[in-house]
Amino acid sequence: MAEKTKLAMFLIVFTVLFIYLVFSFKEWIQYILSFLGLLKSVFIGIGIAYVLNLPMRRIEHLILKYTKENHPIHRFARSLSLLLTYLLALILVAMFFIVLIPKITESIMMLINNLGLFIRNIVEYVDGLLDKTGMDYQITELESIQSLLTTNWQTVIKNVSSWAGSYFPTVVNGGSKVVGTFGTWMSSLMISMYLLGDKERYIRQMKKLITAVLGYRGALIVEHIGKKANEIFSTFIGKTLVEAGILGAMYYTGLILFKFPFPELNTLILMVLSLIPIFGSMLAMCIGALLLLAIDPSRVIAYVVYFQVVTNFETYVIYPQVVGDSIGVSGFYVLLALILFGAWFGMVGMLLAVPMMALLYSVVSELVNDRLERKRISVSETDITYRE
Repeated sequence: MAEKTKLAMFLIVFTVLFIYLVFSFKEWIQYILSFLGLLKSVFIGIGIAYVLNLPMRRIEHLILKYTKENHPIHRFARSLSLLLTYLLALILVAMFFIVLIPKITESIMMLINNLGLFIRNIVEYVDGLLDKTGMDYQITELESIQSLLTTNWQTVIKNVSSWAGSYFPTVVNGGSKVVGTFGTWMSSLMISMYLLGDKERYIRQMKKLITAVLGYRGALIVEHIGKKANEIFSTFIGKTLVEAGILGAMYYTGLILFKFPFPELNTLILMVLSLIPIFGSMLAMCIGALLLLAIDPSRVIAYVVYFQVVTNFETYVIYPQVVGDSIGVSGFYVLLALILFGAWFGMVGMLLAVPMMALLYSVVSELVNDRLERKRISVSETDITYRE
């Protein structure tokens, strides 16, 4: 009787808690997101540490390799490699803000100030193509095109600027927001330094916590998946960034040599979008062609040909040498990952789609193969056989 009473009480309490959680699901999600927001600096710091660990590990390896054990530099290899890594990162960030940002800002302002002229150039170029093909049709006859051509774009831009100024916070609130953002990034940098400076100890502590919670076998499974994830993500991030840098350098050099407009802006667009497989380079080419169409329509075809030459050279010559088959996922799964993760998580999902799919594919493959092996079943393209 007592057991039945306990069971009934448990079911009642469980039902009440379940109903409460269902009806207050949104509030709990908000609480969780608010809590995670408080840890934003920690998450950013972990991300910075993970990326910077790639060059730091290489620098530390070189220091230990070419110095003797009793040498002071050898004893302080971790501190020296940490310092050199952050100096390198600081130089790259400074070059970006000092060299590239002014050029990119200048290009964007030129586009904004001459938006009406650029639209007219595009329309006239399309009409010229229609005339050459013998089509008795002009897009300028469309009401929507006429509206674009007669619009006072300077007034539109001023109105948008005024709306943006009224929409965003006041100077005081904006200043506090800037200070808060600066504080977040400084905190994240400090956290990343601490993590990289003594990364072995923090990894050991995390392993002990996981083992205490999940037990020995559970901890082994988590460790195995973690090692595989680290191998996939570190390889993908490191080699993809190097490949994007090489592609950007080649692309920028050609834009300068052939005197195409907006070289800095186009290079930045390509380097960012090239991190997205398949769609990234196509989107970068379309944006670059559209910008050139507004300035000098007669060179659009030459630009497209140049873009294809550079990207194909990168795809078939540089990419196999730098990245190789480091991910080991077919094109179908890459495309599937881009569609799914892009739909779920937006741009961030598309950037991480390939390594996430590679990890998922590897884990599922191991589970399936292990299960088939224990069942003593062999599967090929044509047969399914049972091994005695």
